[in-house]
Amino acid sequence: MPYSGIARTFVGWLGMLMMLLAPPGWGHDAAVNPVGQITAMQGRIMVTHPGDTKPVRVSIPQEIVPHDVISTEAKARSKILFQNDTLLTIGENSLVEIAEHIYDSSVDTRSVTLKLKEGKVRALVGPIFGRKGAKFNVHTPTALVVSQGTYFAVWTDGSRSGAANIGTTGHVSFTSGDRTVVLNPGQFTVAAAHLAPAAPSLVLGAPADVKQAVISTEFTEGAVAKSAREVVQRFDQRRESFVPVQSSIPAAIVFLRP
Repeated sequence: MPYSGIARTFVGWLGMLMMLLAPPGWGHDAAVNPVGQITAMQGRIMVTHPGDTKPVRVSIPQEIVPHDVISTEAKARSKILFQNDTLLTIGENSLVEIAEHIYDSSVDTRSVTLKLKEGKVRALVGPIFGRKGAKFNVHTPTALVVSQGTYFAVWTDGSRSGAANIGTTGHVSFTSGDRTVVLNPGQFTVAAAHLAPAAPSLVLGAPADVKQAVISTEFTEGAVAKSAREVVQRFDQRRESFVPVQSSIPAAIVFLRP
């Protein structure tokens, strides 16, 4: 066999060997730029990448690309730090798709859309989403929630959805049944499928199920800060001063410098 033919054969076999030995999901971001990264996790979390049919288990640091579908099992939670300075927390028994992540520098447009098919999420939205033309949307099977620069939580069981503005500034709009209500800081609302949302009420006086929905998206060490990166930096500072005997942070929660 001529030398060139041997070389081509060797390269072909080498490429096939690399594909066989590569971990699941390897190369999923080759054609799509990552838009975020898993920075903390607890429990069993899976992700299905675009074009894949089977989910793979998440590890740190796991890059996230548009149209990734993330699922969490019971007692599992995850944090994703997006490149737009937003920190997303996914609660247990949740299914979330990163449906859209757009940034157009020519017109200064930023848009993120999540599809929460079931479960609970909370988002500490970066300050850039307080600007005109920037939107952070969460679609549930029954409602649309839109935030422009605040801290909020959204939950759904597929037939009923709710949202709470848990920040100190900014507003959250909640649309269901062709009606929209605006949530000021400290307010929540809920709505069943095809029905108008309830009048905004204070989270402090909310029913137990609403409070539980908000609480279940927390990591106990989390703190409200001015930006998502400040939160992650605080986590990192705690990790550096970590003393196993004295710490109250669950050992199962892993932190990584963004």
